[in-house]
Amino acid sequence: MKQYGSVLVLAARGVVWKLLALMAAVGAAQGVLFALYLSSRPEGPIDPAFDYELYTKQKLFFHPEYMLQETNFILPAAVGLVLLCLALAFYGCEQGKGRSQYTFSRLRVGQLPVFGLWVGCYALCLLVFWGFQTGMMLGLVRLLMRLGGNAGDTQTLFLACWRNPYLHSLLPLQDWPRLVYNVLLLIALALSLACFSFLRRHGRRSLECFIVTALAATSFARPFDQDMGRGLDLNGLLGFVAVVCGIVVLYRVRGCWNDEL
Repeated sequence: MKQYGSVLVLAARGVVWKLLALMAAVGAAQGVLFALYLSSRPEGPIDPAFDYELYTKQKLFFHPEYMLQETNFILPAAVGLVLLCLALAFYGCEQGKGRSQYTFSRLRVGQLPVFGLWVGCYALCLLVFWGFQTGMMLGLVRLLMRLGGNAGDTQTLFLACWRNPYLHSLLPLQDWPRLVYNVLLLIALALSLACFSFLRRHGRRSLECFIVTALAATSFARPFDQDMGRGLDLNGLLGFVAVVCGIVVLYRVRGCWNDEL
C-alpha cells in the first residue's frame, strides 16, 4: 500500500498549492466585486419619477437575487476553473527520465492503478474547488442579507438558490438532473485531465481535456430550460459530449496500456 500512497502524494504535491493559490485569487476577486457592489448603493431618497432605474436599484439592493444578477461572480470562477484544469492537466507530463517517470519506475506501480489514483486525486481537487465556490457564494449572500437587516430570512435565501443559475448550479438542492449533470461533468473532467498527462508520458497526445474544460467553463451555470428549439436541451447535449469524451479517454488509456504489454 505504501507505493500507492506515494503515487497519491506525488499527484497531490504538485497540485494542492496551485489549488489553494487559485482559490485565494478567485475568492479575492469575488470579494472585490462584492465590495464594488456595496459601494454602488444609491444614497438618499430617490424620486421614481425622476430616475426609476436608480429607485429600483435602491429598493432591491439587499436582495440576493439582484446582487447575484448585477455582480458577475461567475467570471473569476470560470477563469479559476480553467487555470486549475490546465495546472492539473500539465502536471506530470514529463517524458523519458522525468521526475514522475523516475518515481513510477522505483515504485513498480502498474500504469492503470496510477491512472486511477490520479483520477481520484484530480476529482477531489475539483470537488474542493466546487465546495469552496459554494461556501463563498453562500457567505457573500448571507453577508449581504445581514447588512440589509434580513439575515434570518431563509425563504429569500432558498429562492435565490433556485432562481439564480450559478448559485443553483453550485447548490442544486433537490434538482436531481442538475446534480447528476454536475457529477458526470466532474468525472469527465477528472478522467480527461488525468488522461492528458498519462498519454503525454507515453509520447501521445490528448485533446479531450480541453473540450471538457471548455464545456465546464461555459455551460456550468446554464439553466436546463434553454433548449435548441425542438425539445432538445442544450445542457443534455453538452453533458452527452462530456460523457463521450470520458469514454474515449478510458478507451485510449486502455489501448495505450495494451500496446505496452
